[in-house]
Amino acid sequence: MKKLSCYLTVVLYLVFTGCTSKTEKHTESKAVAPPEINELPLVILIEPTGKQFSTRNLPGNTILIFFGASCEHCQREATQIQKNLKRFERYTLYFISMDPFPVINQFAQEYGMNNRPNIRFMRADGASVSSSLGYLQTPTILIYAANRKLIKRFDGETKVEEILKFL
Repeated sequence: MKKLSCYLTVVLYLVFTGCTSKTEKHTESKAVAPPEINELPLVILIEPTGKQFSTRNLPGNTILIFFGASCEHCQREATQIQKNLKRFERYTLYFISMDPFPVINQFAQEYGMNNRPNIRFMRADGASVSSSLGYLQTPTILIYAANRKLIKRFDGETKVEEILKFL
């Protein structure tokens, strides 16, 4: 009886350690590189041509500025940004609104930011904005680094000096 008990103990030990080794090796072979970090929100943007794309596909060094053309805070923010355009050159600025394009285009012209190589004016799909970012004050500014990580979020009117600290 002692021989059987000893034999059974050895067999169970070998089975247990054999299963454990295989699991560890299997886990090691399945190790994969960590996924690319992309903290850009999933918001559908609409170009004046009607073409749609997601903010998730934007490159890094991006600033998203959610605004309303009739919002006085947004107008003051646009004035401050326009006076400091040189300091925003390393970033692409996306001014995003739910206003119709004629209103957005008028805003861009009025604040001297139309036809700038690093500034684009877009419409947003309201449902994607609310599902990705929730309720937004206007203006809301989101600054993303080259690696698409969020550097800073500003809710509401913010002095341009504060924004420039994070560029």
